[in-house]
Amino acid sequence: MSEEENKVTEQTTTEQQDATQSVVAEAKKAPVSEQPVVPVFPTRADLSASGLTKRNQNFVYAVTKLATNEKTQAPVIADIAAKLLAAQKKGTTAQQLFGTPAEALGIQVNETAQRTRPANNYANVKYRDLAIDNTLTFLMLFSFMFGLTLLFSKVGNAQGAGAAGITSLILTSVTGGLLFALVTKLMADDKIKRFYRIIGSILAFVLWFGIYMLLSILPAVINPVLPGWLYITLAVAAFFGFREWRKRTGISGGFLGSAPANRK
Repeated sequence: MSEEENKVTEQTTTEQQDATQSVVAEAKKAPVSEQPVVPVFPTRADLSASGLTKRNQNFVYAVTKLATNEKTQAPVIADIAAKLLAAQKKGTTAQQLFGTPAEALGIQVNETAQRTRPANNYANVKYRDLAIDNTLTFLMLFSFMFGLTLLFSKVGNAQGAGAAGITSLILTSVTGGLLFALVTKLMADDKIKRFYRIIGSILAFVLWFGIYMLLSILPAVINPVLPGWLYITLAVAAFFGFREWRKRTGISGGFLGSAPANRK
């Protein structure tokens, strides 16, 4: 091998050694592993260094004591602490922002779950189910109202049927249920301009009010007024029917909220 070839070989070997040393140096600078950080609950020391006031530190620590799943709830608690840190600058207390520690944890968990949960609100319910739900609601409310009025009224039940007549009451409840189920669907339809949705809702209400007024002039022979206690009984029956209907359909929201649908 000639002297020139030896020089080339030595130069190449030197370059390879330099490259190897550079790689090793970079490897030493890099972290040993790129494992994802496992979320953990904050300790008292963590909270002391967080910038939170003593009272807010105690609040977050109380939330931590209630938590049971470090993997899923540690990020939630971190979010609570961050919101408290921002709120305390405005003078807002933890109680004003979240209520109790249990409520804070529950509220935050619900918000986290809702990010991945598909929308399932009142307007997504089938029209038929909405109409029945609204009809039972109106029947319950009007029956109770008329029952109380008749129980404490000095005017005899036979004096004019009016809107309190049983036929008028039932038909008003049914038409109200049908129309307001339609309004619910209309207001939730983003494909229709908001102005037209509002106009449609107003027209539906005017139509229902007109039907209510027409039914109130029905003759007593086909629209008798019942004793007040019978209307109260009807209101109670409609209430239990409403509860049962919500259990069967899983409807929540609307006029009377979601509680009846969740109770066993």
